[in-house]
Amino acid sequence: MDVLLGNNTTQRRKEGVQSVVARSNSNANISMMGATVRGSRSVATSALVQPNIQPISYSTTQTMSVLITGSTVPATSTTERGMLEVDVTRLDLECAREGDEERGGNGISPPQTPMVKTKRARDARSIIGRLLGAFASARAVVGAGGGVCGAAKTAAVGLLTMGRVKKAGNEAEAYEKSRGGDFGCMNPCEMLLAFGSGATGRKAMFHAPNSGTFRRHVWRYFLSLLMVMWLVWNLADRGGADYYYKSASNLRASIRERLGSDSIGDVGKERLPGEISLALIFDRNRLPHAAQLVRSVMRFANPGSKFYFHLIVPRGLEDSIYDELLILPGTSNETTRSDEGFVFLDKGGKNVASSVRFLVYDHGLCERYGHAVMAFSDPGIHLSAHCKFFLSEILQAHHARLAFMPKVNGKAIDEKVPDSVFARVLYVDNDVTAVQDITPCWRRFFSNSQFIGMSVDQGDICQYFPNLCWPLGFEWVVPPGLFCGNVPSRSKLYDPSLNQYCPKPGQTETYQFNGGVVLMDLEKMRKVGFTEMYVNTTVRTARNIGFKKARWGEQDFINSFFRVHPDSLHPLPCGCNYQFTASRREVKCPNQPVYLAHGWSRGVSEQSTNLYNHLFFYFRSGFKSSNVPPAAPTLSAVAQPSGPTRMYPFRYRTNCPHQSDYDCQSINDDTDPIFNNDPVYILTRTSGRPKFFHDARRSVMIQSHPHIRHLVVTDDRESFNSYLANGTARVAERQSGTVAIEEVEASRWAAQDDATSLWTAPGVRAPMQVRLIKSLYSEFDKMEPCRSCGGSPEKNCANAPPLSKSEERTKFLNCFCETHYPMNTYVDRLHEMVVEDLRNDQRGGEDEVQHGWIVYLDDDNMLTDPQALTTLLAHARSTQELVLWKSHLGRITPSDGSFGKSKISIGDIDASGYMFHTSNLFGDQSSNIISATDEGSLVEQGADSDIRANNVTDMDPWKITLDTWGSKRCGDYRTAHHLSQRLSLRWINSTFTGSHPLRAQLGGLGMRSDVSRRSLVTVIVTAHVSSGFRSRWLESTVAEYTSLKYLNVIDRILLVWNNPEGSPAAKVTGFASHYVYIGEDGKEKPNPAFTLKPDRPKGPPLFILHQTKNSLNNRWTTTIDFIETDAVLNIDDDIFVNEDGITCMLVHWLEDPTQIIGPFARQISADNQYIMDERFEDRATYSLILPRIMLLNRRHLLMYRDSDYSSTLQSYVDSQEGHCDDITLNAIVAYTGKKPPFRVILPPQTVIDYYEECHRLHRMETGGLALQKDRTKLRSECTQWIQGAFPESALRESAVVGTCGVNGRKLGKSEKVNKDMYGEMKRRTMCDFE
Repeated sequence: MDVLLGNNTTQRRKEGVQSVVARSNSNANISMMGATVRGSRSVATSALVQPNIQPISYSTTQTMSVLITGSTVPATSTTERGMLEVDVTRLDLECAREGDEERGGNGISPPQTPMVKTKRARDARSIIGRLLGAFASARAVVGAGGGVCGAAKTAAVGLLTMGRVKKAGNEAEAYEKSRGGDFGCMNPCEMLLAFGSGATGRKAMFHAPNSGTFRRHVWRYFLSLLMVMWLVWNLADRGGADYYYKSASNLRASIRERLGSDSIGDVGKERLPGEISLALIFDRNRLPHAAQLVRSVMRFANPGSKFYFHLIVPRGLEDSIYDELLILPGTSNETTRSDEGFVFLDKGGKNVASSVRFLVYDHGLCERYGHAVMAFSDPGIHLSAHCKFFLSEILQAHHARLAFMPKVNGKAIDEKVPDSVFARVLYVDNDVTAVQDITPCWRRFFSNSQFIGMSVDQGDICQYFPNLCWPLGFEWVVPPGLFCGNVPSRSKLYDPSLNQYCPKPGQTETYQFNGGVVLMDLEKMRKVGFTEMYVNTTVRTARNIGFKKARWGEQDFINSFFRVHPDSLHPLPCGCNYQFTASRREVKCPNQPVYLAHGWSRGVSEQSTNLYNHLFFYFRSGFKSSNVPPAAPTLSAVAQPSGPTRMYPFRYRTNCPHQSDYDCQSINDDTDPIFNNDPVYILTRTSGRPKFFHDARRSVMIQSHPHIRHLVVTDDRESFNSYLANGTARVAERQSGTVAIEEVEASRWAAQDDATSLWTAPGVRAPMQVRLIKSLYSEFDKMEPCRSCGGSPEKNCANAPPLSKSEERTKFLNCFCETHYPMNTYVDRLHEMVVEDLRNDQRGGEDEVQHGWIVYLDDDNMLTDPQALTTLLAHARSTQELVLWKSHLGRITPSDGSFGKSKISIGDIDASGYMFHTSNLFGDQSSNIISATDEGSLVEQGADSDIRANNVTDMDPWKITLDTWGSKRCGDYRTAHHLSQRLSLRWINSTFTGSHPLRAQLGGLGMRSDVSRRSLVTVIVTAHVSSGFRSRWLESTVAEYTSLKYLNVIDRILLVWNNPEGSPAAKVTGFASHYVYIGEDGKEKPNPAFTLKPDRPKGPPLFILHQTKNSLNNRWTTTIDFIETDAVLNIDDDIFVNEDGITCMLVHWLEDPTQIIGPFARQISADNQYIMDERFEDRATYSLILPRIMLLNRRHLLMYRDSDYSSTLQSYVDSQEGHCDDITLNAIVAYTGKKPPFRVILPPQTVIDYYEECHRLHRMETGGLALQKDRTKLRSECTQWIQGAFPESALRESAVVGTCGVNGRKLGKSEKVNKDMYGEMKRRTMCDFE
């Protein structure tokens, strides 16, 4: 049934339309379709009236959760009561339209003959007794277990008892039975058709103008029956209802049970806290935004209001918060601060310090909870955005710390925070500005089923392209006067070539809510288990839509949650989140009061003439702006001056309206278990590979899944004592900030060859346990396959014939897999460690063992996606499944010919490519065998249940029966093959694991080789500014590169300081391990004033090379003597590239170390003109790589310094204003090697381009050489001169572009630059304001 709920103050009479108004007590509660109606006060608006259609209106008031206008507002308005609109005359049309759509028609049906006007409305009190009696009878049936259908039928019998009304009801019931249906379970559309099917009902409703009394009886009792049906429907447990998951309990029943209430919509009992709580989530870059929000809220706050601001921020930000947030409105636009702490002044100069408090929370809590859903989100959506819907877990007293308390006589006030502060909160994005008192957005009364309040989204992406958004459950009817749902003046937004959806007036389109402002009843969310509901709904939706990434992140997730649980939503007035840059703001928020103006990122990225934008920048400046903005508009814009000035109603649907890409019924029907809270055991063997293991371990530690246990065995004491023990300590130290190496070392057991173990510190993500076992490596004969099977020594005797030669390949592999490989028995020890952990859990008092999942990961392999484990668990639907995926091991394994089959192919499977449940270590689950077809589809032949500890052998419940690894090669194949005989196979067509990107170039393939010094890089950074933006960027880059996680990527960092008159900022110098002066003669001398700080980072060392001459030649000429690696990475001070980006360039560079490699390229034309263009078109040729990010060989620096052309070219570089050292370097290398440079597009999110982000707002403060006038002309002059300095044209041209995937893994080469891939390479960051 589609019911439109809205507000109505007028009753319009039109020819051919009958309007029946039945008035009921204003305090009555009516629940229809999950929407609770109760007396409240709301703004008067007009009903949506279409030609010849007049809604039947009940004079009850509304605070609706499902089909509501959302325009209830300030409790101060008492003029009008809301109206419940039920457009009865359209029901037949809607039913016909739905049926026509099912038959493939156009969905258009003419309306029925309109009802004849009646002269008066019947008073509702005349049927109260019969209505209550029918309802009581229906409740009794439900209580006796009669079910919803029986209850509805009882209600029908109780109402249809008067003469011809009863006869019409009998005819309607007979009609429904003839269709095979059940009258008691008909939806309203079907019921109306049924009443009109019989002669009596048809005559009464449409063709008997003289039988007014009978006609009134029919409609009166039909509408009463409709109300009773929905009351029963919602109060009963509708376990299989179409808009709930069949696997989930009815939300209302759950809320009644958890809250201990049998009432629904008892608004009057809700008591709001006296304090107003607001939540903000931000980092250093967003601090100015957060500060403006706090200032604007306090500026417009009513006197006497008390505010608690919950600030979720990274550690170490508190000092900056103090400086920024405590600039609040004061006299003469200034802030008064005293030694007693701080003083807040209102407009009258009154001290209001007691009116505001700040509670600080660790942003690490966002990581703890938010990562549960980030695997299903677009990677560009920041963790902080996801964090908002986990506030019920985060905003608790034991997580909070009261900050910035005022002082009395030098002593901070001791104050207890009321419990109510943690019971309800208004979350607000940082790009939102208060434009008047926000109390009306806070004082919203929720019904018992509601706990989240949000305003309508005023954009148009989900309307034009519904399938871009996740499944939605709401739609609205497009009113007259609009074009494609928008104002006609924006018709240019519609492009027919893009296949945009364009509804006409009267048609429907999707409707969703915006997450910029969210009101939450935290206490109720905790009681109903919202976090689990939200995560489970997200996982179920994701796996039923093919794991399509949510483009809008958490906003997609919460709107899909409302599709499943619509009763949880309380629509906020649109003015509580007025999106002043949104394209449909006038349509979705016409002439409504504005309290919070939301600019989205684009609306506040730079200053404009928009008044809301003006206010944002005024408050962000801390009232320092001399241009005080005028008052912002108090009402939002209206679409058409002559049109309605109200919000329009929307309605709820279960079938994902207008989203043809989704099978929403499969989402509704998904009852398979969810395993995303299960632990995952990562099993690793390692020996003598500290660098490979470091990267494998890092790939585990960055996983979003919160419950990981990393079990490691090694047969090498040196490895155990060095990189495993110390490496573990370093990981623990970095994560917790408090664990010392000595403490972790002391926790190790006695040094025995076969029982040594340690755990990392408690609370560390993915804790690791390491066991030292007896080595069997001396028994390994690596040449055996060469002698026995004809293998090649150059290929480590593992060179199986290609897949195309199946017979030869099978023969070789059958022989190869019988050769001895004793290290496979180490896996049995890892299995034992799993069992020990399971038994320890049971001894800890658990009633049931918490089984998990097993993933094998050798030390030279990596998880290739931080969301890998979360995604794999979401794919799993049963403990009796073997989950398989693709691994990148130089080639994709399994190959296309083996992937998706029911039989595991020998030689075409890897241990890192499958996962199984720990219960399958024990016993033979013969009663639960599930087979698979050749196509890999699931065919269940036994019980599909969640296997726990009782599914083990009777003799010894902890006896491991999975002993397929053995002491021969191909243990991974034997294990997968064995499990495939007992379990179903679930194939996932994605790559989640792979070998280390450098393994192919540096060894591996089963041998004990590691990343060598040759694979590390020396980083050169050139800078000369010790303050402002560039100094802050430099500090951030140096801090990152000197951290522990870059030990296996960077050998050292050389800071070329090109400012003879000044030194780097103190914070930068604090990271240094060496500081030397470089004279004009190139000789070095130590800086006597430099002292090594004992607390400097333990990662790669930083060398500061302080130049006595400012020249760009310095970075190529004075650094050579400090470089001990072949690979050299040069970057500018306004850009950063992370370890995956460095690895990507290194992998490509190792194939040909004679080339210069980098992502930013330029073209030189045939007449030596410099082209300032990023080169995106097909076969975009280029001639040089820019030094912003450039990987080159140490020999290239020698060429620049010592070649025959060096002296002349270096002199020209110093004298010419175009700063052409990079063109010179490219020319010398290309001329000497006779090769062009090589452009590489780096993996997504690996580059931070500070300059690009900040120069639009702060051009002069951030600009470097690019601010130069006539720069293109100067660079062209430089190019012409340099080219002429060589006997022939030095620069070489190319169009080849290399690409990489996650972890820096090489993907391939092409002659086309993908602009989207280029854009994804950069990770967006807000400009770091001073």
